[in-house]
Amino acid sequence: MQDISSTFVHFLTDFSFCLSSNPVEELDFTYYFFYCFSIIAYYFFYLCFILAKFYKFCCYTKVTIDWFPLINPYSWPFFIIRNLTFPYFKFWSRLLPPLKFKKNSIDISVIVGLEALNSLQYFCFLLSIFFLNLIMEVKKFI
Repeated sequence: MQDISSTFVHFLTDFSFCLSSNPVEELDFTYYFFYCFSIIAYYFFYLCFILAKFYKFCCYTKVTIDWFPLINPYSWPFFIIRNLTFPYFKFWSRLLPPLKFKKNSIDISVIVGLEALNSLQYFCFLLSIFFLNLIMEVKKFI
C-alpha cells in the first residue's frame, strides 16, 4: 500500500510542476504538453497493470478453488472471487465453445482467458515503461 501512495504523491508533485510552469515559447509548450501527457498516460497504464495483476490473482484463485471439491465456492471469501471473475470467464466460454470428442469435452476457454489476461498485463507494463522513458527524455529539454 505504501508503494501506491508514494506513487500517487509523485504523480501529484509531477503534475503540479506541469501546471505551475509557464512555457514561454511554442517549443517549450510542446515539451510541456508531452511531459504532462506522458505523466497521465504513465500512471494510467501503471494503474491498469496493477488492476490486471490483481484480477489475474483472482482468476487463478477461482480456477484453483474449482479444482478442490471439498472447498465450497459459495462460502464467504470464495463467493466474492467467484462473482468478480464469473463475467470474464463467461465471456470466454461464449466466445470459445468446448472441444467435443466422442464422449468427453474439454473447455479451453479458461486457459485462453488467463493467457489473454497475462498479455494485457504485459502490454500495460510495456506501455507504462514506454511513457516513463518518454518522461525522462522530455525532462531533459525542460
